[in-house]
Amino acid sequence: MYKYISIVLILAHFTLCVQPLLANQRQKQSKVIITAVPFKNKTNDESMDHFASQIPDRIIAVLGGSGQLRIVDHVRLEGALGELKLVKTDLFDPRRAAEIGNKVGATAVIVGQISKWGENLFSIEAILVSVEDGTIIDAEVAQGSISQILENCDKIAFAFEKELVPPPPPPTKTIFSKWWFWALTAGVGAGIYFIASSSGGEEKVADVSITITLPKTNY
Repeated sequence: MYKYISIVLILAHFTLCVQPLLANQRQKQSKVIITAVPFKNKTNDESMDHFASQIPDRIIAVLGGSGQLRIVDHVRLEGALGELKLVKTDLFDPRRAAEIGNKVGATAVIVGQISKWGENLFSIEAILVSVEDGTIIDAEVAQGSISQILENCDKIAFAFEKELVPPPPPPTKTIFSKWWFWALTAGVGAGIYFIASSSGGEEKVADVSITITLPKTNY
């Protein structure tokens, strides 16, 4: 009988140790998949065309660096844009953005434009679109000089990340989360198994007294 009890304890210990690993795997698989299309240049200045491409790349780079989101490969995105044969004016349309997202397997798409307001004041308007229904999840506007464009891209990325990544649940403080509890469980199981093995496989009735002193802790 001791042998069966020890096996149950060891299996329970193994199962509860593996559960966090499985939870992490499920969390990885459920991450939001995001992409961004080139922004529209509304500055009437062709020299700003490169910023229209660099701005979404920067936002995506910051989002990808957090490790909380999955990013669509740039080559795959370019292929989808080529297949859909979209013109630049279509890229700012949330409905077309959802179409692009479906094509590349994304769950959210970033579209936007850059405008000029004055001698050295630029405005970045970015929209986060849900691919599922084409609705706008969030819209951000950041203004500043040309030297602040990258900084403003980061601000937009952090704002989008808050919308896409839910806050982690507060940790539950129970005895089952204590490492020493499972160490004792494994030790008791191993001890019972040793006793059962030492008995030569015969069923014996014996009084076994085990005293466990748990460390003081606050839950």
